[in-house]
Amino acid sequence: QQNDENAIVYYYLGVAYQQQQNWNEVVNNANKAIELSQTFKQAYELAALAYEQMGNAQAAQQYRQAASQL
Repeated sequence: QQNDENAIVYYYLGVAYQQQQNWNEVVNNANKAIELSQTFKQAYELAALAYEQMGNAQAAQQYRQAASQL
């Protein structure tokens, strides 16, 4: 329960950084959310979006694939 709640906090931090187009921080916070809740599909999708914006298509695809399996 606690980890899931913390994961949500990190996810929304990532969303806030997305608004600022700070893609490195989006990835950092999305990954923290994923560490705390491995089935948090939206966090994988957020990381994929950030990697895509950073020009890392391979990482974006890996995160999208992981999200699609949840």
